[in-house]
Amino acid sequence: MSSSSVEEQVLSLLNSQDSPASIAQSLRPLTSDKANAILSFIRSSQSSLSQDAVVSILKEIPSSELEDLGMSIRSAWNGELKDNTVDEWTQLNAFVARINQAQISNFDLYAIWAFRPSLEASPYSTDRVPAAKAWILYSGARLWQLSRDKTGLGRAARGGERWKGFEGYNKERWQLWKDAFKELGEEEVVKRMTDFESA
Repeated sequence: MSSSSVEEQVLSLLNSQDSPASIAQSLRPLTSDKANAILSFIRSSQSSLSQDAVVSILKEIPSSELEDLGMSIRSAWNGELKDNTVDEWTQLNAFVARINQAQISNFDLYAIWAFRPSLEASPYSTDRVPAAKAWILYSGARLWQLSRDKTGLGRAARGGERWKGFEGYNKERWQLWKDAFKELGEEEVVKRMTDFESA
C-alpha cells in the first residue's frame, strides 16, 4: 500500500464516528506509515477530531505495539522548527504532551527539549515558547510531579544558557521556567503551574 493511501486510510479512520476501541483495532498493527500519518494529521489539524480523542484511540492499542509511533515522534523532533511552522510544531508538542500525561509512552525528556531552546535561551526564543507552553497545559501535572521528586534524566536533559544545574527535573528548574513564562506575559501558564504546586 502506498504511503498516500495509508495516510488516506488513517485520516478516514480518525474522522469516522466509530468508537476509540474500534478505530484502534482498525489501526493495528500501528506501522511506521500509520504512525507518520497520525503525526501529519496532528500537525495539520485536518479534522474536528480533538487531540484528546486521538489519545483515547491510542490508549486502546497495547503499549508493546506503539514502538513505531515513538520512533516517528523521535524522527519528527529531529526536524524541529526547520521542517514545521510554529503552529505545526506547537500542535505536535501538544499532542506528545498529552501522550506523556496519559503515560501511553514516556516523553518526559521531550518537554525539557521544548523548554531548553525557548525558556532557557538567552534571549528567549519566542517562536518556541508556544511549544513549551503546550507542555505545561497538557502535561504540567506530570512535569510538576517529576520536578517535586527531583527526577534525573542524564546528559540529554542538560540546561540551556540560563540553567547550568541538575540534568532533569527539580523545583529550582521548574521555578526558572515559571519565572520565564511570567516575564513573557504568559499568565495563564503561570497560574496553571501555581495550581499544580498547590494540588
